[in-house]
Amino acid sequence: MSDYISVRDTCPNCGADLHVCLNCIFHDPMSYNECREPQSELVTDRDRNNFCDYYRFKTERRADTPPNETELAKAKLEALFKNGG
Repeated sequence: MSDYISVRDTCPNCGADLHVCLNCIFHDPMSYNECREPQSELVTDRDRNNFCDYYRFKTERRADTPPNETELAKAKLEALFKNGG
């Protein structure tokens, strides 16, 4: 996936909007307007695409997202070789 996410980009697997507050590095439910970028405008639907100029795609996994099969396999191999060596 490219570093640039446009307002119209969607997830290739589920079709969900990608340019949303919940996917932004500045999103913080504990901050004013739920955003750490002080100049951003209020966005009411944080799970819908928006035109925020400060949007930066968050690349780390959300805590509530389960790992995929590849990540599970890698973790099992790492644990196997860590214990074996």
